[in-house]
Amino acid sequence: MARLGLRGARSSWRFRLLRLDGAQQRGGQKSDNYNLLVDGFQQGHLGMAATPDPELLKLAPEDRPGLAPFLLDASLYQDRYYLYFGVTPVVLLFWPFAVLTGHDLPVAVAAVLFAVAALLLSFAWWREIRSRFFPTLAVGWDAVAILALGFCTIMPSTLRRPLFYEVAITAGWTFGALMLWALARALRSPRPARWLVLAGAAAGLAIGARANLAPVALLALTVGAAFAARERGPEWRRVVAWVAWAAAGALPVGVGLAAYNYARFGHIFEFGHSYQLGLNPEKMFRVTNLAHNIPLYYLTPPQFSPYFPFVAPAEEPPKPVDYIGREHVHGELVWTLIVGLAVAGVAVARRWQLAARFGIVALPVVIWFLGNLVVTSLTGVRANRYMLDFHSVLVWVTLGVLGILLAEGRVIRRVVAGAVGMLMTCAILFNGFASMQVHGFSRQRLP
Repeated sequence: MARLGLRGARSSWRFRLLRLDGAQQRGGQKSDNYNLLVDGFQQGHLGMAATPDPELLKLAPEDRPGLAPFLLDASLYQDRYYLYFGVTPVVLLFWPFAVLTGHDLPVAVAAVLFAVAALLLSFAWWREIRSRFFPTLAVGWDAVAILALGFCTIMPSTLRRPLFYEVAITAGWTFGALMLWALARALRSPRPARWLVLAGAAAGLAIGARANLAPVALLALTVGAAFAARERGPEWRRVVAWVAWAAAGALPVGVGLAAYNYARFGHIFEFGHSYQLGLNPEKMFRVTNLAHNIPLYYLTPPQFSPYFPFVAPAEEPPKPVDYIGREHVHGELVWTLIVGLAVAGVAVARRWQLAARFGIVALPVVIWFLGNLVVTSLTGVRANRYMLDFHSVLVWVTLGVLGILLAEGRVIRRVVAGAVGMLMTCAILFNGFASMQVHGFSRQRLP
């Protein structure tokens, strides 16, 4: 792969900005797909700064990659490699970092930055609904919430081995969380337009990070803006205006993505998946995969062991036709039990009025969960990290349902809350142990 030596030619003030001797050796040049794309941009084109093997170019597209060497998980169109993961992290993080410092940003650092941002936005959403629906809830539940949002959203497993795959996933979830929080803020704000515009822009950036989020992000944005407007009153003009504000935020990002795709592939909706090497995208999405993936994610118990870290991936039944998934998936059966107990507790306590009011805020969150669960489960792959697309918001909704249950301190609610608390402790420990066991990354990197 050819890379131009642009780093040494950068102006000296960027190195003085770091005030670190030998910073270039510590930062160095990276050969991951995101930094290769940054190099391509700086060279004046939209492809990655990697030269395809001549033998690869001799093959017909349907015969690639064959035995010729190729760049893993890249799209090859004509004579350039392209990134089929979204460009959002490059434009907002990798490229600015390279311009300011003269160094490549490690993908592990980028994934952690997005993960921290997602955690902060998740907690901001929790505080928003807490202050609105159950302000008298004990402060200790904020600590429970931050632990659940940090440990039970699949983020520990995702960050165990952060490569460019994890950058796309964490970035998509970060901007999805920003969109959902902004929609919640618009409900109570005296100036909802700015929050709706922010939600629209965040939806566009989420799609720009991870294209598979597109249908659900746009649906959640539209429904969230419409229902938020309806809560202010039944006037249809307000509904149309609020949806228009959200669309106004998404439109510039959408136009930019469409222009970017057209400049690369001649089609505004082509993100590069049709030209991905080593994979036939036509065989990736099958309805039969739903019946295989969803039980693995939520209904199959993991395996347990007396040896550290005590857990292992769930037993997997025979795979469907053309299924290629090989990565570990431990599943979240324990969280399924938590959701069931929380909903049962609300039903027994008959907190329907508060639950209905909470449902208006939670509706775009539920759409995000259900829609991305289906879209992700349709694919012939599965992994712990893919659950970040949908499971994170299930944790959000569960915390809200628990808040409804605990808004008044009757005995039955305390009993259910105690049972849920014990299960949540198990979920936190389970996700920590699973992140250490997944693919043996912990043993390999931290023996």
